[in-house]
Amino acid sequence: MTAAVSETPQIEALSTLAMRRGVSPSYHCEVMHGVEAVLAGLDALATDPCVMHRQSGSSCAPTAFQSLAWLKALLAVVATARHAEPRLLVFTEQETERFAIALPMLVRSQGGLRIAEIADLGLSDYCAPWLGPAAPVDATGSARLYDALAVALADVDLIRLEKMPPHIAGHANPMVLHARAVPSRFSRNALIIEDTVEAFLASRGKKYRKEAERARRRLEDMGEVRLARAATREEIDAAYRQLERWQAERHREAGHDYVLDQPEISRFYRALLHDTSSTGAASLFTLTAGGEPVAMLFGVTTGSTFTLIRIADGGERWRQVSPGRMIVLEAVRTLLAQGVREFDMGVGDYPFKRWIGCQSTPLVEVAVPLTWRARPRIAAEAARRGLRANRYLRAFVRRIRALRRPKGAVQ
Repeated sequence: MTAAVSETPQIEALSTLAMRRGVSPSYHCEVMHGVEAVLAGLDALATDPCVMHRQSGSSCAPTAFQSLAWLKALLAVVATARHAEPRLLVFTEQETERFAIALPMLVRSQGGLRIAEIADLGLSDYCAPWLGPAAPVDATGSARLYDALAVALADVDLIRLEKMPPHIAGHANPMVLHARAVPSRFSRNALIIEDTVEAFLASRGKKYRKEAERARRRLEDMGEVRLARAATREEIDAAYRQLERWQAERHREAGHDYVLDQPEISRFYRALLHDTSSTGAASLFTLTAGGEPVAMLFGVTTGSTFTLIRIADGGERWRQVSPGRMIVLEAVRTLLAQGVREFDMGVGDYPFKRWIGCQSTPLVEVAVPLTWRARPRIAAEAARRGLRANRYLRAFVRRIRALRRPKGAVQ
């Protein structure tokens, strides 16, 4: 591990401020740079019993999006293509040298600012630290941790941590205890299923059970129903091409911008599927009826939790069989047999998530300006949050945009 962080006037100012507040630095931060060093550092932590102490299930990563498999593909493919610098920040308690947290981060230039964020690049549903036994549990400890973080990231203008869950494996997430923490526009949508799909549907009530049974009968009328996981390289590539094609069609039909077919994103998802084909950490399922593809579902598993990332269907022809609901239920059936009990339907508000009974948990974000250059960005983001929270202002903005739109333009 390499931790050499040069002293700067900014660091000295932060240290002086901490001393004036009566808060001596409580955490030491070690910084690793580059893809290989970051992955090696995480690999070492993954075998440390102190890390496993704070996690649940068989994985030491807080979510699938901080797992070694996910980060290996993300850093090697997308971060490289977008010129983002990988760093791993490992914090230990200064007095005891016990492991506190680790943050896999990326530093990149955006809008004239150098921004540090948990490795995401818009592809991870959740951003969270790896936790150890010395992780802060209150706001005071969190403030001291952020002091150490600011010192370690003295070459950046802004620390931006988004889509953070408030709890990790039953423990408070220390990164959300900062005074600047605000609600994210995203929420986690998940449910626990302990028994069978049939028992789960029965628990949802007669209406939901009847709807599912009716859609299943219609699907069976079209031929034998099968759910298959792409296993070989050839199966993965063929299935991914179909998923990509369907999603692009659905989004463009709806008039949405579609970015998941960008070359580096496509390479990332394929690399993730190829690298985990034997472990099941990432899965691409295809639902067929009479040998024809009906719907596809892509997700990741860590411990006893499966997180849905992408879902698509064959369009209007299959609409009467509720293809999205059907493939979710069939995937749940398969994953239950593999020991999965928590089904996380990811961020975003979609009707099928409400239909299946997901519980929504708001996520949290924190933005900390380290230089004056970042303050206008912070102010602009605060204004946007206020706009999202005020339905009257949103309606006003929509009216103004409509007035500016050229006559005859498609809305």
